[in-house]
Amino acid sequence: MCINAYSEQDCLDRAIAQYTRAIESGSADASVYFNRGNAYSKQGKRDRAMADLNRAMEPNPNYARAIADYTRAIELEPADPRVYINRGNAFLEQSDLEEAIADCDRAIELGSAHPKAYMIRGNAFSVEGNWDRAMADLNRAIELNPNYAEAYNSRGRAFGTQGNLDRAMADLNRAIELKPDYAEAYNSRGIAYTSAEDFDRAIADFNRAIELNPDYDVAYDNRSVVFNRP
Repeated sequence: MCINAYSEQDCLDRAIAQYTRAIESGSADASVYFNRGNAYSKQGKRDRAMADLNRAMEPNPNYARAIADYTRAIELEPADPRVYINRGNAFLEQSDLEEAIADCDRAIELGSAHPKAYMIRGNAFSVEGNWDRAMADLNRAIELNPNYAEAYNSRGRAFGTQGNLDRAMADLNRAIELKPDYAEAYNSRGIAYTSAEDFDRAIADFNRAIELNPDYDVAYDNRSVVFNRP
C-alpha cells in the first residue's frame, strides 16, 4: 500500500520512473538497480527485474580504478597517511570493510590526527554493527574537528540506525547548520524522519537533497520508499 491518492500500480510506476531518472543521471549505485528490480518484480515483469538485480550485483569499476591508483601512490609515498585515508574510503564504498579499517589503522599509526580517518573507520564499524567502536571513532572525529559536518552526518546516521532518533536529529540538524548545502545530511535526516513516521518532513528533506543535487540517486530511492510505504 502507498500514499492514499495513488493506486499501488501508480506508486510502482512513480517509483520506477524515479529510479530510472537516477540511473540515467549516470551516478546510480547498486541499491537503485536493486529497488527498481524489486518494483518490476511486483509488477510481474520478471525479465526486467532479473536484469536489474543482476546489475545490482556488479562491482563498481570506478572505485576499483581509484583503489589501483591509490595503491600505486602508496608504493611511491608509503608514509603519507592521506593516501591510506583515501584508499580506505574507496574500500568502504566497495563494502570491503576489512581493508577500509586496515587503511585507516595505518593512517592513524603514521601519526595522522586527521578526523577523516576516524570517520571512515567509524563508518566501517557502523556497517559491521560494531557500535561501541563506531561511536568511539565518530566521537573522536568530532573532537578533532567540532565543525566537521560530515562526521555529524555519519554519527547521526549511526544514532538513527540504533534507534536513538533524538540524538540522530540533533547531529543531523548540526550537520545542516554547519553546511546548509549538504545534500547528504538532508537525505540522512529524511531517513530519520521516515523512521519517526513523520513522512511529510521526510519527503521535504528528500526533495531538498534532490534540489541541491539533482543526480542524487539515493535521495530519489529513499523518497520512493516513502511513496511506497505500507
